[in-house]
Amino acid sequence: KKVDVAVVDAAARRRAADAASREAAKIEKKIAEAEAVLAVKRAAVEDSAIASDAAKLHAAYEEMQAAQAAVDALYEKWAQLEKK
Repeated sequence: KKVDVAVVDAAARRRAADAASREAAKIEKKIAEAEAVLAVKRAAVEDSAIASDAAKLHAAYEEMQAAQAAVDALYEKWAQLEKK
């Protein structure tokens, strides 16, 4: 039995596209979760109770920066998936 290479290639491309689509959906969910964490961290930095305590403000700012970096990394990964 002869295998049609074009049919096999099309099926492989379809599977790869489906996998990329599933991965993109997962990334979108992770982005939403990471943005929620970032919003909480940003609110902590803006909290007037923390603003008067330099050590707490610095710690809150560092946590906000880490949350922002996580969001940025997820958007980068999402952009790479979209290019595929």
